[in-house]
Amino acid sequence: MGTTDKAAELVREIPFATQTPMLVFEFKILVLMGIFVYAFFRFSWSMRQYTFVALVIGAMPPAQEFADGLHDRQAMANRAGALVGAAAETFNDGLRAYYFSFAAMAWFFSPFALIAATALVVLILYGREFRSDVLQVLRDERF
Repeated sequence: MGTTDKAAELVREIPFATQTPMLVFEFKILVLMGIFVYAFFRFSWSMRQYTFVALVIGAMPPAQEFADGLHDRQAMANRAGALVGAAAETFNDGLRAYYFSFAAMAWFFSPFALIAATALVVLILYGREFRSDVLQVLRDERF
């Protein structure tokens, strides 16, 4: 934030970039910083959740105690699975924020670039989350 004058001047030198007042330029930087802060917190919370998964798995009783009926194997597996799912979703939130930060950077050039970049990021994420080869493998019941 201390060198916004230099950064704004650099953007002004780009021929196709829209000229904006300094206040708007600083607001754009704050939005971008907000996205990165959000991504940081989602990633760090995801790491903590994965640590909880490791602790739950590490604290499981010996296999013999499950075989003897002292503990519910399915309940323990469900707990660990729910934690893994929550951690993965939180990690995905961080990734999505990171992807949308690229779209937000386009805003420095023009509002239309922001709209186009946001649409492109949405299309890329849609393809990865709903049309990818990885999703087909995950849906395959043979595994």
